[in-house]
Amino acid sequence: MRRAVPAGATAVVALAAALASCGPHAVVQLGVTDASGAFVPLADGDAVAVVLGPQGLNMVVVALQAWGLEGGNPDDPLDPDNPYLRLASRVGATVVGGAVGTRPFPETGDGTLHVEGVQVPFNVMPDLYLGEIVTLEVSVTDRHDRVATDVVTFVASP
Repeated sequence: MRRAVPAGATAVVALAAALASCGPHAVVQLGVTDASGAFVPLADGDAVAVVLGPQGLNMVVVALQAWGLEGGNPDDPLDPDNPYLRLASRVGATVVGGAVGTRPFPETGDGTLHVEGVQVPFNVMPDLYLGEIVTLEVSVTDRHDRVATDVVTFVASP
């Protein structure tokens, strides 16, 4: 299924495609999935809803798009050749949450890798992050040791 790209993201997509086509450059972009299932890039200052996760922790749920990486095995989420994700969230200098692990990045058909439903739990009391500006950093490493990173700040919205 092809994902819609918001008009403002066209330059990012063009740059990422150009970088991906000229060698081992890798790009990842943090975003969310809207109600229609389309990827929406996160911009600094956006509000992101905090939700209650399946194991009782508050979390944000993000999506990622990537170019220039190998996406791994979409049929086996535990395949060790899947890209390795590291996500860390902080308020100021205080680490308030994060997640690590492997995850396949299925290709959308146009060379873009896309994964949604990435859960980033908070591991501190809500008064430390709700309504605050949270910095979220992501690093993705594929089996060829190509690394892509992105950082965005958002407001943790109840």
